[in-house]
Amino acid sequence: MNKKILIMGLPGSGKTTLAKKIVTMFKAKWLNADDIRKKYNDWDFSFKGRIRQAKRLSQLADQFRKNGHTVVTDFVCPTPELRKIFKPDYLIWMDTIKKGRFEDTNKLFIPPQKFNFKVRTKNANFWSKQIYKNINKKFNINILDCTLRDGGYYNNWDFRKKDIQRYLDEISKTGIKFVELGFRFYDKNEIKGLTAYTKDSLINSLKIPNTLSIGLMINASDFLNNPIENLKKVFREKNNKIKFIRLACHYNEIFLTEDIIKWFKKRNYSVFINLMQISEIKKKKIINVCNFINKTKADYFYFADSLGSLTPNKTKEISKVLKKNCNKEFGIHAHNNLRLALKNSITAKNFGASWIDCTVTGMGRGPGNLKTEDILFVQKKFLETNNNIPSDLMNYFKKLKKKYNWGPNKFYELAAYNRIHPTYIQKIISDSRYQKRDYINIINNLKKIDARKFNPDKLLNSYIFLSKIPKGGNQIFKLEKNKNILILGPGRNLKKYQGKILKFISETKPFIISLNTTKQIEEKFIDLRVACHPLRIMADMNFHNSVKTKLMIPYSMLSKKIKQSMNKQKKIIDYGLLLNSEKNIKANKKFCILQSPLAIGYCLSMLISNKAHNNKIFLAGFDGYEEANSSIDETEQMLLELKKRYFKKKLTSLTPSKYKKSLLFV
Repeated sequence: MNKKILIMGLPGSGKTTLAKKIVTMFKAKWLNADDIRKKYNDWDFSFKGRIRQAKRLSQLADQFRKNGHTVVTDFVCPTPELRKIFKPDYLIWMDTIKKGRFEDTNKLFIPPQKFNFKVRTKNANFWSKQIYKNINKKFNINILDCTLRDGGYYNNWDFRKKDIQRYLDEISKTGIKFVELGFRFYDKNEIKGLTAYTKDSLINSLKIPNTLSIGLMINASDFLNNPIENLKKVFREKNNKIKFIRLACHYNEIFLTEDIIKWFKKRNYSVFINLMQISEIKKKKIINVCNFINKTKADYFYFADSLGSLTPNKTKEISKVLKKNCNKEFGIHAHNNLRLALKNSITAKNFGASWIDCTVTGMGRGPGNLKTEDILFVQKKFLETNNNIPSDLMNYFKKLKKKYNWGPNKFYELAAYNRIHPTYIQKIISDSRYQKRDYINIINNLKKIDARKFNPDKLLNSYIFLSKIPKGGNQIFKLEKNKNILILGPGRNLKKYQGKILKFISETKPFIISLNTTKQIEEKFIDLRVACHPLRIMADMNFHNSVKTKLMIPYSMLSKKIKQSMNKQKKIIDYGLLLNSEKNIKANKKFCILQSPLAIGYCLSMLISNKAHNNKIFLAGFDGYEEANSSIDETEQMLLELKKRYFKKKLTSLTPSKYKKSLLFV
């Protein structure tokens, strides 16, 4: 644990023999006083010479520790003054003999009044084990597992109730006492899983093991406007099963949280304040935060390495500032962009932190967090516990990891070095429309802007395919007033129900629109193809050039590279697209405004702009996904928003669909 261990005692007391054992056990560096004197050819045993030797050994030991090593130093160090010069983290006194072989040293020797461990006999095998246990029992830390909260960034917090219960039962067996069950987002009618809102109905239905204290995290930004009214809406009554609340804040938000803290404290919750993006905050501002928190009734303070850019040295600096200026216990929430989550967490612990966050298999936003199994291994090593994560639970999360693929890689590393929020990398990696060759281009463009906070608009605009100003042509066509419209999506049900669809086509003669490169229905039936994602358009250009079907794309907004790849004979309908993360979807005559470049939203917007939403619109091949994820969330939300604004009735699906809130299956 990067300790500076001193083994002191009279010559002949067994210091060197014990040091050999301890060095091996701790995989430490070793400084032997006689070897150092030999190296420097310094055999001066006057008191002045002994002071020089103590300073020399201390400096050498400090250098090893600074480089991340535990170092064991054995030398006589006979007086309190010399021991003060050396400044050990852990002092072992070899009290095994009454006199040494050098009379001058015997006369000089003053037994220490303060020490960490006293060895009474010359039995290195026995005492090394005792010392190992004694040193490592100092690893006292509160471990807080937040898997179901931070891990939800990958599966949209869609954990099944039975899996949540299993997690609680199994995690309680590890000795972990604190669990953050999930978020409690302010409900904005977004489709998210159980641990996004973590409602009282869910909590009350769970059997919470007696050994666990469970808590929730809220975002300060959800409650800063009319905090008391909003809190009453989200926390309608005191739930005795909830023991703590963690309040996630950016720097400027912290100073507006006093009323929120008071509200929770009146209801007997423990309150944690989480400061996000600590790497971007200077020392003076961190002290300002400490001064504010010291005056509040908050119980604990956490700093979060949101960008994953902290190093052990930077973590040490922050921890020392907090230890000196914050009168609350503090903890660290580490991300693993640079593969330093464990090292940073232990560094924080060594310099005053009493809380450490972790998640099973590291499941968490971007590259993930400190792995629960890693910190348990460290704890096991130091405390000789048998606290492992049960294999059944590990296997469950390993399956999720295989599916969602979190964990550090070179792209997360680049993001950390360039102060880019890891969610950008998570989004492009999980989106099949982006290719690996695109990642560096996106990162390079994000470097040029402030990308410390995630904004989906910046992600798309970072690739410089779409203009900032929406444009569109005049080639928008008109549809027959009573003409049925059929939109074909990419789902497997398109092929499975092909007979039904072809019968519908034969009987109703609809205007048929196919999204992107959907091919299950013969091209001769297709009246129009629609695509809007610039990367997808570029990837599919060979296909579009090979068919005669008209193509609707945001042509005038695309890069020269894409335009040059198009067949000049191709019939293009130019309909613009502006991306905006806010919920202000609009369908204008020449362009639309959407939250994301989903072809179905783009297509429906075009139909609305042509007043075709009054026609009967049918969909096929919009299956949805087996489990909730960001894609299904986006699609359903977009369909619901467009329906709310423009469609009086549900859109009709000819094939089965998971989008039951927005589509009517016939």
